[in-house]
Amino acid sequence: MTIETSTPTTKRRQFAPSGPKPKKSQPAIRPVSQVQLTLKRTAPEQDLFLDTVQHVLRWLGKKAGPPLPKDAWDGAPFTMAQVGAQPTDVLTLDVPRYWTARNHDADKNVPQRTWTTEIGVGQTASGDVLFGARLICTSRGEDLPFEGSVPAFIKSVLRGQQAILDNRVHAAGPTQINDAVALDALVDLLEDPTRRCPVVVISLPEDCSDFNLCRVNASVIYKKTLGAAHIFILSGDACFLLTNKVGKEFSVYREAIRLYKPGFSRSKDDSFLHPLTLPSRIEQVNSEYGEYAFEALLSSQVLAVTAYAPDSEDALPSFDKIRRVVADRERKNAQKSGSSDAELLELADAEIQRLEHDLLQQKETYEGLLLSLEADLANSEAVRHEVISRSHSMRERVDKLESTLNSKNQAVPIPSDLRDLDSWVKTYVEGPVTLHSRALRGAKRSTFENPSLVYEALLLFKNFYVPMKTNASPEKVTAYQEELKRLKLENSFVGNATDTHKEKYLVMFEGRPRTLDWHLKNGVSREPHLCFRLYYFWDEETKSVVVGWLTSHLDNSST
Repeated sequence: MTIETSTPTTKRRQFAPSGPKPKKSQPAIRPVSQVQLTLKRTAPEQDLFLDTVQHVLRWLGKKAGPPLPKDAWDGAPFTMAQVGAQPTDVLTLDVPRYWTARNHDADKNVPQRTWTTEIGVGQTASGDVLFGARLICTSRGEDLPFEGSVPAFIKSVLRGQQAILDNRVHAAGPTQINDAVALDALVDLLEDPTRRCPVVVISLPEDCSDFNLCRVNASVIYKKTLGAAHIFILSGDACFLLTNKVGKEFSVYREAIRLYKPGFSRSKDDSFLHPLTLPSRIEQVNSEYGEYAFEALLSSQVLAVTAYAPDSEDALPSFDKIRRVVADRERKNAQKSGSSDAELLELADAEIQRLEHDLLQQKETYEGLLLSLEADLANSEAVRHEVISRSHSMRERVDKLESTLNSKNQAVPIPSDLRDLDSWVKTYVEGPVTLHSRALRGAKRSTFENPSLVYEALLLFKNFYVPMKTNASPEKVTAYQEELKRLKLENSFVGNATDTHKEKYLVMFEGRPRTLDWHLKNGVSREPHLCFRLYYFWDEETKSVVVGWLTSHLDNSST
């Protein structure tokens, strides 16, 4: 679900997963958020590790119910499972120094809903602290919607500390950008291949540098995503600089907001992978569902990016993983100390019981996650098919309108350069033809001496190729071939270059990689000013041509 297309129902229910509900016999398990930071030690005498643990313990003390054991405040392990307590477990390792906790907190308003928080605190050789928290929602009854959040102790842990997020100092609030140096740092962050957290960029109106005029409350978004995202506000001038750096298709301006997900790549990504929200949509959500409704919606989607990160288990070891390490060390230490066979057998039996319990718990967790993901996938597919259906209907209406215009002899203009290719495509061929952001970048660098051929080729797709593909007839095939001949173009399969130079011919389209397996070409020269190549693929689902690169030649085995 993108920011732009999601539709809240009520302020409290706006994040509801629609579609098929998980079966009542299985819990719906939904990762909510994940925070991972490095805390820098500022004084040699400071025990930052224990300070951080105690911040978390103060929060656990409020959640657990009965008072925590006295030695817990010294970092000792403990378990609280007595009547009247919220189940809470703490485990520790001496080498490396590591402290981990898990708390199950019953929802006060929703029956059979539990919030599970896992926390990890580790110490590096320099005395810095690796800190992380993971929040999971489990619903055994009705899977009601909820707003995404981070645990409350995150704020306490970060207060007064220098924290590092994605190898950069975590800002104390939304970062305001109004100059080229700060903008360059933002672009470096966006394109950092090691970045794990999403980046939210909020734009001010054109020619505006008053950050008090921000359409949304950036501080609300910052607080809701604390430690899990980077929040920026750009002045009108900074937006212009960003457009120059990443291109119009990946930029943000005129009070819009863009969410840049990890793995951002100008050369491969479709701009829709990094959703843009227009100011009209922001205003609609907040006017219909109350103050800060859009901020809550955006925050939940930002947190979902971190919660579903594929390497989340590597970055923050789960409580169960640490428990297995602790049990294994206990058994080995017992063997080394010469414990009796009976004592070793007792340890082995206890470990087997823990493993059996873990196996059952993991099975339930994975089944719950699978059911939740299946429900979300079904909903996404339903939305996707609905959008495609609307697209086809709109295409038919546009075709009729264009046919009427053509009957009045209103010719399509053919520009003499490629500066406004994007707007021309949106005006005259969008729908039957999609121009990928990568193709736009190629056009900007193009030195081809006959730019008008680019426009003619795109009209060829719209007026001849797409009609032939969607409703083939001998007449349409002949018309297409004659137009190819008139333009002196050849349409051919790319061949084995899509295997030998795979990366050159792949683009992301609608969230998945697609191969540019066909191309239009004119001439045999490899000189950029003489060579014309247009690489594309046919998308059967949307019945459209997707152009992924132009106008230069892409490498193959002979080049």
